[in-house]
Amino acid sequence: MAIDKGKELLTPGLLQRVTDAAAKKQTQQLELPIWGDPYRAMPNELVRSALFAVRDKRAARTYVKNHEVAMIGKGKLFYTGEELSQDDETVWMHLVNLARESGINTTVKFTPYSFNKAIGWTTNQAGYKRLRESLDRLKFGGITLVNQRITENGIQISEAGGLSISLLRRFTWQGPDGAPATVYTAELEREAAVLFSGGYFSLINWTERLALPTGLATWLHSFFASHREPIPLKISQIRLACGAATPGPQFKRNLKKAMGELQKVGAISSFEIAGDILTVTRNKA
Repeated sequence: MAIDKGKELLTPGLLQRVTDAAAKKQTQQLELPIWGDPYRAMPNELVRSALFAVRDKRAARTYVKNHEVAMIGKGKLFYTGEELSQDDETVWMHLVNLARESGINTTVKFTPYSFNKAIGWTTNQAGYKRLRESLDRLKFGGITLVNQRITENGIQISEAGGLSISLLRRFTWQGPDGAPATVYTAELEREAAVLFSGGYFSLINWTERLALPTGLATWLHSFFASHREPIPLKISQIRLACGAATPGPQFKRNLKKAMGELQKVGAISSFEIAGDILTVTRNKA
């Protein structure tokens, strides 16, 4: 017996093979790629955008709903939640790395001491509070990424035609008595793996990142890691994409200093600022 599907005729055996292939493809999409130390992986769209913004730490964080985030590249990115910073990117990057080791669909367990030590934060009560606040922002923050590769390969499709997920599905840090637990648990959304599918991710040198001052330098480090051969860019374009509110002339001075920091840790071999154009040459990895 044949099964009519449009103009194609599929026998039961062929239909089963097609179904199995589709299931296998979906399973592969829900697995994180493999990488090793000293690297961490991040989706290209996230490191080329103002999602994890370069912000003034003294300014109060704002709450946005379905806000379109500035991004260099194809597609659109929307965010709902409390404003995120480069600190939050560091936390999410390390969570993804832990999930890569245990499985994207499993609960990740860690002590606040081990987590903060791994990301270079203080291992005291102030540092643990900082970690919990960041994890809370990620838990209640959601993104929608709309572009061709997500529309074609995504698992969870939103009304906008893209992938909509929370950055962190679950996070617990309190014990039964309400006091801070000695072991925290966290779980990423399964569909977060789709963000890394098709090779649309970059490997970030973790050692270099931890040696950089958090802010513009770390944003630039991740951004240029996503380009094998960076093209010249307008400084005004970079300022918009990183989410900085610093006035143009001051931002240009900050940019020059941050690029010097990247050169110091070996992330780039050289850079040149001419007028409104930044030209960068990466070191060959």
